[in-house]
Amino acid sequence: MTEALKELYEDLRKEVDVVELDRARESGIVSTLVSLVKDGILSVDEAAKRAKMSVNKFEKYVK
Repeated sequence: MTEALKELYEDLRKEVDVVELDRARESGIVSTLVSLVKDGILSVDEAAKRAKMSVNKFEKYVK
């Protein structure tokens, strides 16, 4: 592999790692908000707002 291809590969791998970390973080946030809703601490409306998604979409996670 040429040096340019190695650098491109590493750059792409780093971008994929960042995307995966973002997905994991978002998943953890949604999971926490779902728990708070189920425990009666947050309303579905407030949790959806904090998750930056519609109430309908957030309700799918609660069920």
